[in-house]
Amino acid sequence: MLIDMEFLKTYPINHPIEALFCLCSLIPSSVLLIVVQKSTMHPNCRALISLWTCTQILMNLAMLTYCYYFIFIDHEVYPKTQFYPPIRTFFTEQAIRMWCMCSCFELGISLERELSIRVPHEYHITPRSTKYIVGLAISANDDDQVEEEIEGEMDDEEDLVQCGRNVHRMIHVQIQETYNVARAMLPVYLFSFIFKFFAVSTASVSSVFLLRHNSLRHRTQILRIYEKRQTKCTEEESTQHHTLTHFELLDSMWK
Repeated sequence: MLIDMEFLKTYPINHPIEALFCLCSLIPSSVLLIVVQKSTMHPNCRALISLWTCTQILMNLAMLTYCYYFIFIDHEVYPKTQFYPPIRTFFTEQAIRMWCMCSCFELGISLERELSIRVPHEYHITPRSTKYIVGLAISANDDDQVEEEIEGEMDDEEDLVQCGRNVHRMIHVQIQETYNVARAMLPVYLFSFIFKFFAVSTASVSSVFLLRHNSLRHRTQILRIYEKRQTKCTEEESTQHHTLTHFELLDSMWK
């Protein structure tokens, strides 16, 4: 599919640059998705990071398709109306939906790591296993099993002590893991916030940029302000012209 070179002379470079950023973002996102599956993190954290990465990949794919339609097919910087062509609206909605889901998963990862630090005993050790050990330690059936029960209770106490040591070691490992994940995710959240802030700011003032860009205004044909002003001025000039002509004819008739 050939591109009109004359169109590229007046076409802004924001969509090609956006497509380049999306392509570059797919590489680390794919690598992160593979690495997370092989990590030893908590299953909840692994699932949240995997979903967060998948939404990022889907968002980048939607934006790539969006830019592809802009550059290679429609040959228009902005659509003539809000819902035309429909394919642009579809990919825009999908990209925004993935963007919102990505932000929600970022918040979920932060809350999950916060929960793992606040209540490590409840989060990393299931209540059912603890109740099972305690139940076995205090269980008793009849007098004939007293000696066996005493020996069993001693074994259970030793198991509880060893389990407590393992829990403390696990908590230490989980806290260290949480710290490492927080250090790794902090720059990601920071750059994500910066990019989203500039994207929203640019979208808010895009109409101002469009007013100062003659080529964009000519190709989009969505700004009707100047056309209305020109039409109004033309109508006023036509009325004045007809009035002047009318009185000139009357003046000539009276003479």
